[in-house]
Amino acid sequence: MVEYPKPFTTTDNIASYDGSGGATNRRGYNYGGDGGGIIWISSSDQMQLVDSNITSDGFSGKNNDGFALGSGGGAGGSIQIIAGGIKGNALITAKGGNGSWGAGGGGSGGRVIVNLLRTYDSKSYPAISQGWNGRFDILGGTPGAVSSSIR
Repeated sequence: MVEYPKPFTTTDNIASYDGSGGATNRRGYNYGGDGGGIIWISSSDQMQLVDSNITSDGFSGKNNDGFALGSGGGAGGSIQIIAGGIKGNALITAKGGNGSWGAGGGGSGGRVIVNLLRTYDSKSYPAISQGWNGRFDILGGTPGAVSSSIR
């Protein structure tokens, strides 16, 4: 019996998927943007993420002297943070890369998972993330522009 890879679902509680690379328009060349990687950060204590960035972004499709027209952006990767609590103002991103000129598709946004270790009592959650005022960004990349002058 053939076993297929487990599909990516929203019920998975682990960051184990890297972003796929973008498509290229030319056989034998890699003009599509690379996908983001996998980042795991774990601490049983409170994490202080002050004035910092954690990124697993996909790269944009390449524009290479007209040969890479229509190359896609890479998908964002995945980030998982497991901590006793989280404070700070970090920017955490797993964004998709932009498509190249000539209608290259933008890469999809990735995945950010934050697991706070304490208790299952829902009343404890505000206390363990009270000092967090950072931002998350998992937007997809923008498509490449199309121009009537491209042949």
